[in-house]
Amino acid sequence: MPIITPSLDLFVFSSLIAVLPSWYILRRSHRPKVSLRGTNPVASRPPYERVLTLLVHLHTLYVVYLLVVHWPPNLFSRLSLPITTPSDRIRSVLLDTADLGRDAPLPRPLEELLTKLGNAEVRVSYVRFGQTVIQDCVHCKTSDQYALFAAPGPALQYIREAIFVGLLTSEYSGRSRWRTFSIVGLVAAFFGEAWWTVSAPVDIPRDGTSPTMVHDNLYLFRHLLFILLPIVLSLLPASPILAPITPIAIDTKNVLNNLSKRIQLLKFLGPAIMRDEKLHEASDAAWRKNKRVGEWVREDRGVWNVASQFILAGKRPQEVKDGETALREKIQETVREMMKAAEPPVPAVPLP
Repeated sequence: MPIITPSLDLFVFSSLIAVLPSWYILRRSHRPKVSLRGTNPVASRPPYERVLTLLVHLHTLYVVYLLVVHWPPNLFSRLSLPITTPSDRIRSVLLDTADLGRDAPLPRPLEELLTKLGNAEVRVSYVRFGQTVIQDCVHCKTSDQYALFAAPGPALQYIREAIFVGLLTSEYSGRSRWRTFSIVGLVAAFFGEAWWTVSAPVDIPRDGTSPTMVHDNLYLFRHLLFILLPIVLSLLPASPILAPITPIAIDTKNVLNNLSKRIQLLKFLGPAIMRDEKLHEASDAAWRKNKRVGEWVREDRGVWNVASQFILAGKRPQEVKDGETALREKIQETVREMMKAAEPPVPAVPLP
């Protein structure tokens, strides 16, 4: 005995079958990873991972609802009648199923549908495009007209799915590199479905059996694709989200680029100065001036007092020569520390 209605019971059961395994798989795949150095776990989850996972589950429930509760109507499958059943026989079976009298009228859409089914070409279109298209298209007479009337429905569903896939593969999801493949796959599936709908062979059997309902099978395959594609995208590895570049980092990068270009020019500056007589004399005069200034600074007792406080860590030199030696040693030590800091780090695990 159904708890609510047969359709809703089947929907709840199908939803549990579809959502629980996907929830378990997504939960295991989105666990934080532990770094190789044995430090604290480092979460590689994109910032909106939980929201996108919730959207995938809601989308799965919606597609399952369309599959179970809103399955397209099919008069022949519902009444277990072959496709070659005459319209009068279909009418009598409908009246018996509804517990109505033989002379009771049917709803107008059903009457118009039974009238159209008197044409064998319409029955072939029924197999291709489904009952809804045959019943709703009042002006359609040929298979091409039914095809044009049926095209917007699946197209809108594929557009809706493409929008959802674009949301799952947005920039902040870490899966933007999969967007092109997903959209191309949906476009290929749409054109493949359209081609198979109009070109699939439909043979009306004469032995009382029904042919394969092309529309119903394509409806099932389409919605199975809509269920599996978001789940597969969620299981694919996500790229690391890079931190946004701050204005300070941009300014620092520009300064370093300019400094790097100037440093590269230094190796050409010395030979150029030596080849030009005027530049050579000016450079020699500048170096002699710097030498005199350096001698004045080294002989100034006040400079040594300040240097002893800030550079020599409070050591007051007794003689200029001793102070110069101590200052040179301090500078050499500082340079050695800078060179040591510039060395590449030693890997924690020795390379093979």
